[in-house]
Order: sequence, then C-alpha cells, then structure tokens
Amino acid sequence: MALIEITDSRHLPCCGWSLFSREGLVGGVCFDNDELCDLPQFVNVTACNSLYSDARSNSFSALNKLRDEQNDGTSLFNNTNINGSERAQLEAFLNALTDPCVLERDCLSPWIADQVNDNPDDNVFIAQDQFGDPL
Repeated sequence: MALIEITDSRHLPCCGWSLFSREGLVGGVCFDNDELCDLPQFVNVTACNSLYSDARSNSFSALNKLRDEQNDGTSLFNNTNINGSERAQLEAFLNALTDPCVLERDCLSPWIADQVNDNPDDNVFIAQDQFGDPL
C-alpha cells in the first residue's frame, strides 16, 4: 500500500492508495462505494464486498497507527511529500502498468525476445503464458 501526503484534495488517487493530509487521514478511497469490486479481478465474484469484511477496519487501524507513530517521531516510514509534477509522473507510471497493450501480442511484440534472433548466447528468457505457450 502506498502512502502519499496530499496538499490538493481535488486529485484523489485511484483505489489502492491511502491518503494523508497534514491534518491526518483523508479517507478510505479504496473502500468507498465498494470500489474494490470494480477491479477486473473481482468483477465476476459474487458478493465481492463481503470477501474481505475486515479490510476497511484493519486498513484504517494500520494507517492510524502509522499516523500516530509519525506524529510521535517513532515511525520508520515517512511521508513521501511528492510535488504535483512527481505525483503526475507516478500516476502515469502506475497507469502504464495496466496499459491495454499488454493484452495484445502485436502491441507487445517490439519487447518480446525472439528465441533465434535475440539469443546470441543461448540464455534468452522466453516468457510463457499460463498454458505454457510462448508470449
């Protein structure tokens, strides 16, 4: 879980982020309106919102403990205090991790090693899908 100190609450990050302002915890963005159930891995799960019934309270307990430790100066984890530009770069990077290009071989082909042409030392790694077929 990532922690970011925000100074502009107009830009709340997507699910998976816990937010702190200078005044403390802003909110459980991930838990509001059952956003977890909107994630692709949960779309077809019946009663998704009851899968992790303690997730919200456990997450808030952990975040409150972290906030208390930071306020006491005993935390080993400090806020990142990133600026708006750094936040935009981080968000762009995270969005790239879910780029729809990864679903199409033709789109990914420039980055997929070829066992013959990209293998000068016979040590090339040829990635396989869940069925054992080369990507």
